[in-house]
Amino acid sequence: MDPSLHPAGAATPNPPTAPRRRSPRLLAASAFAECAVECSRGPSLNVYEAAIFQWLGDLDPQPSCSSADVATRLEELIDYNPVPIYSPHRDKVLSSCKASQNTVDIVTDVGTAQLKVPSNYKAVLASDERDMWLDADRKALDAILAWPGNRLVPIRTAHDAGACIAPCVTQRKIKIDPATSKLASENAFKSRHCVDGGRLASLLKRINADTDAETASAVACDLLIKMLLGDAAGRDRNLLKADVPNAYPQGHRQERPITYMEMPRAFSHWRDDDGSQLCIELQTPMWGEGPAGYEWQLELERRLESIGWRRAENVPALWTFTGPEGDARLITIVDDLLFSESKSSGYAISERTTALLSDLYGDVRPEREPPDTVPSTFHRRPYARMRTPRMLGGSALGRNA
Repeated sequence: MDPSLHPAGAATPNPPTAPRRRSPRLLAASAFAECAVECSRGPSLNVYEAAIFQWLGDLDPQPSCSSADVATRLEELIDYNPVPIYSPHRDKVLSSCKASQNTVDIVTDVGTAQLKVPSNYKAVLASDERDMWLDADRKALDAILAWPGNRLVPIRTAHDAGACIAPCVTQRKIKIDPATSKLASENAFKSRHCVDGGRLASLLKRINADTDAETASAVACDLLIKMLLGDAAGRDRNLLKADVPNAYPQGHRQERPITYMEMPRAFSHWRDDDGSQLCIELQTPMWGEGPAGYEWQLELERRLESIGWRRAENVPALWTFTGPEGDARLITIVDDLLFSESKSSGYAISERTTALLSDLYGDVRPEREPPDTVPSTFHRRPYARMRTPRMLGGSALGRNA
């Protein structure tokens, strides 16, 4: 520095300091606060509370609040010093319950009624449909335990094995009859208990137990679905839809360890004979696990090949079957199946296939010309001539027609 710029006796300015670096925890808290404040604007605090849960998990000392409490809660939470969200030695294990819908319009004889899907267990208990939702939660737990190998065990079983206990997320929805817009005649209130896959992956990474299991599965894209419908309209083909029930648990784990999942919130009070807390030991793949979709895909593909279907060239989610009576095409979207079949064979190929799948996996509920799949603008052209198969996508449908 040039001494002439500073007269004698003048105070030497302090050297410039490096910009202050904020700790990762403070950065995370600030980002969380900004997100929560943004989410809290509006008539509902569901998104705000979801943001809090994402940061604190079940350690949030006050799981819900009113809009007036938002600012106070943020000040408390930013200074809150949580322990790891899921510790194998915690005494209290809770679960997250998230709803897949909010308010649903139901057509009744009196008029349109609105039913609210509870976002958590507390909302279930306060719901006018409390008994229906509790029954749905029970059926969802029964559906998990019905598969061989899945069972309730004391949490010490997971601790002894050095395994994490995955958080449980409960999805709830109200099923509507698409033809009448009324409540579905069976299982109108439906729950599904799932592994919180994202948080489980974080837990496994934390203890260096994460795996490189395949998590991607082949599903029909929007373009392929439209091509199948366009082909059916252009060549006047029959359509049939099917849905494999409880598909994921019917796959097989591919060289990965057993998963342990917390009890759903509605059953967290259950105890073993010695009074110890319970969790669910999962031998089967489960909803929410990253590899579960891929493992189910392998199972379905193996079955389709065994009964005579073959893969379409270069289109993983498209299958073909050709016989003396006609031909059929099948596209798959995880557990949803959509068939397109020639008029000459009617629905014979599709319905024989769904009958075999029903014997293996349970009633797949085949439905001819499903109204919720075929759009209202779907018009058949029985005698239309296609100029070239390439109009339907060449390798996907035209070349396999």
